[in-house]
Amino acid sequence: MPGRSLTQRFGTVLVAALALGGCGSGGRARSDGGAIDLSGAGGATGGTGGAAGTGDDGGCAWTLGAPSAVAGPAPARGSSADLQGPTIGDAPFDADMQRRLVPVTVVTPSPGIEVGTAYLTRLSPQDETAAYLTIPVTNNGSAHPCFLVASPLRYKDAGGLLLNADATLSYVTGSVGDAGFGFYTDSCLAPGDRGYFIDIQLSSNATIFSSTASIEVTLAAQDGTTPLGRLVPTGYDLGTCAGARALRLFAVNDGSGPISVPLYGGFPDSPAILLDAGGLPAGWTYLGVTEAASVPIDLTATYTGSVASAPAVSRAHFFLQFGPPPTTADASMLAAPPDGLAAALDALRASRQELRARWRAAISARGYRQIP
Repeated sequence: MPGRSLTQRFGTVLVAALALGGCGSGGRARSDGGAIDLSGAGGATGGTGGAAGTGDDGGCAWTLGAPSAVAGPAPARGSSADLQGPTIGDAPFDADMQRRLVPVTVVTPSPGIEVGTAYLTRLSPQDETAAYLTIPVTNNGSAHPCFLVASPLRYKDAGGLLLNADATLSYVTGSVGDAGFGFYTDSCLAPGDRGYFIDIQLSSNATIFSSTASIEVTLAAQDGTTPLGRLVPTGYDLGTCAGARALRLFAVNDGSGPISVPLYGGFPDSPAILLDAGGLPAGWTYLGVTEAASVPIDLTATYTGSVASAPAVSRAHFFLQFGPPPTTADASMLAAPPDGLAAALDALRASRQELRARWRAAISARGYRQIP
């Protein structure tokens, strides 16, 4: 789906320094759940991703790996895609030393929601100061839950001792849903969609990465609906910007209505789950929005950012946040949301901000700088 284009600047640095910012191209998304090969071996069938060796007006040259804009396997109604292509980062990732699989106990389930095995990862083989948690979640039901939360989210050792604060919680990183009254949130899962509970635990004296033997979650959610618009990642390529390794991500609104970026309501961060060749988590990071824009139907957007020191994996599940069209958002401000929705929005906002603060502390401790 070629067509018009929109350029925006996004940026952040990874758990091992991934930063993105963006624009996209068209193409049909697969719906079978597997990763699309963007290496160029099978040929690109989507919009162009830029010719290798060319530069752009930001001083970037996209010369590292074959560019491609083949659509990723976005869910039928979701706002994410699992893309596979050129190696993203240049830092070795030793799965045996830097990742642990941990069983999850669901104390209170949510209808239709399946919670998978938890993955704990760390940035280096000996690091015990920061443990990154990634738990796959799938909606196998027919409802469209929003504000899907694991509260509390508990880390326990082999003896059942609680290792983290009992107030810890995690809202799902999922597909964008309409919570009503002009509020969109990515804490939803449309039927058939896949998302993740993510968290990070910091400690200067405990060994949470090595000591965690199980994860315990209690689930809750509210009803939501599917927005008309979508913002779906369709491909990426790699190059250098100002001498630093960089990634360029493409996305397109292939829904039936316009949207706006960033997400209306104060949630500007879009997570990316880094995956190994088998689709298992190797870490996660954020995409930080720095400029708002309206994205009509079929409009494409490009996101670029540094991936210096990111894990050397060739696959990632990108989640892009968006909000309702500006006219809808403006009109919704004339009426106050119901108390229940207002409370849910406040709790979600506080949780997202607190998680990002811990993530910032972790990357700052390792000498990485967030962009912006």
